[in-house]
Amino acid sequence: MRPTRHASLGILFLFAIVLLAPSEASAHGEAGITFSATTTAKNGTVRYVDVDYSETSIVARDSVGRFTFDLFTDASRTQFVDYTDIWVRIVQDIGSKNEKTVFAGPIYSAKFGVPGFLFTFPESGAYTLYVRYNDATIGSFGESLAEAEYPLDVLRSLDENSLNVDSIEFVVGVASGALAVLLGLLPMILGRRKV
Repeated sequence: MRPTRHASLGILFLFAIVLLAPSEASAHGEAGITFSATTTAKNGTVRYVDVDYSETSIVARDSVGRFTFDLFTDASRTQFVDYTDIWVRIVQDIGSKNEKTVFAGPIYSAKFGVPGFLFTFPESGAYTLYVRYNDATIGSFGESLAEAEYPLDVLRSLDENSLNVDSIEFVVGVASGALAVLLGLLPMILGRRKV
């Protein structure tokens, strides 16, 4: 059976779609950022903490990135440590030694897969991610197995650079500008009336 002209054009069209498809598409677990730390528990046990972020950069408001957490006993990262939960806190540095908590909460150990959560940063700037692995089965209040902290640099989004006319800052700015112009023109207006 000889292919028709339409079949040849169809095959050529499908080939063109495959070649022009976006090369940026990625599957789970490919490119991303890994934050690693070595920590020593109170009893002197060394632990290796890995926190992975699913995106290649952290951009405020633009991306919803997934943080995942692992705790190991060895530097080659093959022996996992059992724990019951992780306490995670993300704080934003707002200057002069002040910080604003933008996320705080427990992440429970997963029976299947890797524990984690999705997060979108509200704005660009300097942040710190604090991680504490706990084992609630030890003692009456549990025991901290490992702690780590990581500085995060969150980039500006295109949305942050655009003018937001719905914001209170925009309304106050326009009102202040109009009042300044009115006060500047007031002497001229009043001067004309007297003549």
